[in-house]
Parts: sequence; C-alpha cells; structure tokens
Amino acid sequence: MVATNSIPVADSSVCSDLDDSSVKAVTESFAMSLRYRAWRLVVEGKYSEAESCLRRAVAICESLYGPEDPKVVASLMVLADLYLRWGKSQQTPMGTFGSRSKQAEPLYLRVIHIALGTDSLDHYVTGITLNNLAVLYEDQGRFPLARSFFRSALAVMEFNLGLDHPMTLGIRHSLEKLNAVN
Repeated sequence: MVATNSIPVADSSVCSDLDDSSVKAVTESFAMSLRYRAWRLVVEGKYSEAESCLRRAVAICESLYGPEDPKVVASLMVLADLYLRWGKSQQTPMGTFGSRSKQAEPLYLRVIHIALGTDSLDHYVTGITLNNLAVLYEDQGRFPLARSFFRSALAVMEFNLGLDHPMTLGIRHSLEKLNAVN
C-alpha cells in the first residue's frame, strides 16, 4: 500500500441514513462519556486530566445546544464540582483552599441562571447547585453568603423532596453546623 496525503472519501450511500439528530445524539453521548471518564480521573487524583475532559464536554454541549441550554448544565455542574474538590485537595495548613475552588463559583452561578430560566430542569438540580455554592462560600469563609445559600437550598429540597429526605436532612445539618460555629 502506498501512503498518500489524501484522505479517502467514503461512498456517500454508506452514511445516507444518518441525519442531524443521529449525529447530535452520538456527539451528546460522547460528551457524557467524557464526564464519566473525568470522574474516574478525579478518583485517581488526576485533576488536570479530568479538567481537560470536562472542558471538552462543556464545549461540545455548548456547540450542540447553545450556552444557555439546559443540556449544558450537567457538564457545567461536574466541572464546577471538580474545581470545588480540587480546591479542597489544595487546602493549606492554615485552612485556606487552593485557587481552583474559586473557578467553581461562576460555573455554579451559571447553572442557577440556566435553571431559573427554564421549566425543563428539575428543581433538584437547582437545590444541589445552591447547596454546592453554600459549601464553596463556607470553605472560603464567606459565612453570610453560605448561610443564605444553605437556606435557599434547604427550601428547594424541602419543597421538592420533603422534610425527611436524606438530601434535605444533610443540608439542614450543614446549615445548623454553620449557625452553631459562626
């Protein structure tokens, strides 16, 4: 076989049954695979590699659906969660967190903005994001903001999941703990 610089062109009849929605579904599935791979990398402590996967997943979803579409939220949330976790892993003996956790805030705020602008997202997503922002603010020593976001998260979860749901109870405990200390 002789190597050439040209790329072989496929017979167009081979792909004639593929339409835009099929390509979109495959591409969205690839973005989901990137999110799963990223979490495996996080567990292994390979934050930089996980960040690369997640940034690619966000870019794919934004190009498919636009930056304000609810289908972008999952990738944004996982990227924000990565930054929060990465920042906590960089905690100093003085108790301050690494700069990576600061990158989570605009992503969480963007998720809330998207969630509040649509009826197609489950409000559970909003509650989780409010809780994660509260955790971030608590870690940063921004206690009044943390308290406010914990209260908002608690209200969303009580309404959507009930008073005795484990998620609701966990948020309530975090708020009570924060109130007792600060």
